[in-house]
Amino acid sequence: MSLLAHTKPAMADDDDDDIPADFSRSYFPEGFIFGTATSAYQEDIKNVKNMGFDAFRFSISWPRVIPSGRRREGVNQQGIDFYNSVIDEIIKNDLRPFVTIFHWDTPQALEYKYGGFLSPNIVDDYRDYADLLFDEFGDRVKYWMTFNEPWALSGFAYDDGVFALGIRSLLNYTKNKYDDLVIYITENGVDNANNETQPISDALKDQFRIDYYQKHMWKALESLNNDDVKLGGYFAWSYLDNFEWNIGYTSRFGLYYVDYKNNLTRYEKDSAKWFTKFLNNEVSKKSLPLSKTTGQVTSGKSRKLGKYYIM
Repeated sequence: MSLLAHTKPAMADDDDDDIPADFSRSYFPEGFIFGTATSAYQEDIKNVKNMGFDAFRFSISWPRVIPSGRRREGVNQQGIDFYNSVIDEIIKNDLRPFVTIFHWDTPQALEYKYGGFLSPNIVDDYRDYADLLFDEFGDRVKYWMTFNEPWALSGFAYDDGVFALGIRSLLNYTKNKYDDLVIYITENGVDNANNETQPISDALKDQFRIDYYQKHMWKALESLNNDDVKLGGYFAWSYLDNFEWNIGYTSRFGLYYVDYKNNLTRYEKDSAKWFTKFLNNEVSKKSLPLSKTTGQVTSGKSRKLGKYYIM
């Protein structure tokens, strides 16, 4: 399940709950998994562990391991070797790998051959691709996501779609619709516009992002405690500022600021400092203050599906 905000965010369910000043992971049950994700790998995995996260999520590129899209036509062993090294590095740092099988990169050969996901032929090729991943990595990877944001794939690539607002109501809907299964929130975060004239020291002050995470995780906890939703984990999007598909580098989602003009140097934002305290149960009344405002969050371009903006 993915929940992202690209415009002025509706903060959870838009009510004004009193969130305890010492709200931290200690409020969640033992064994609850906190993770994060990014498009970068080895150089940042160790720091993800040092922050206190339990898991690291990444996506495997279908054409990187099967260039033609069809397993029977050959596998790229270099691609397999690369992902083996990523998985081993994650486990070496005592993190659990969460792997997304498909993150929108349909092999171009299949688009040319039969139109990709517009054809039922994709089913057999996708199954064979997934089987390859299970065969190669299944001894170490125990958590798999089949599609990243399927509504976004259909909306951006083929048609318009709709997104339901409200994290608690969405969790309850999923619980009731899909027979009370275990749910992992694999993406949740909020962006702001990339202002290249803003001093980096100012860009690191992102109280609005702290507010967003606090309120959404509090709502998730309410679903777990009050609605008996089987919520197993929560992943913050994203660990680093990154390239955001249709809006590119005009948007920043990261807990860490990336200086694109200076060798991709990383800088810790206030949200990263807060999240580290949260994960290590070090949040107290003396920590960063809780803001009573939602903050104005606007991107250069918002993602729109049908008549709704993604929240």
